Amino acid sequence: MQSLMNSDQELKKEIGAQNVSKMNQMMGQLQGTSQSGR
Repeated sequence: MQSLMNSDQELKKEIGAQNVSKMNQMMGQLQGTSQSGR
């Protein structure tokens, strides 16, 4: 059971990192479009 819990936490960490990178990309695109629109 302990190993399952550890692996689950690792998966959540990986998913969280992926979400953060996606959010950063989205924010970068939004900033780029807003700046070019001026």
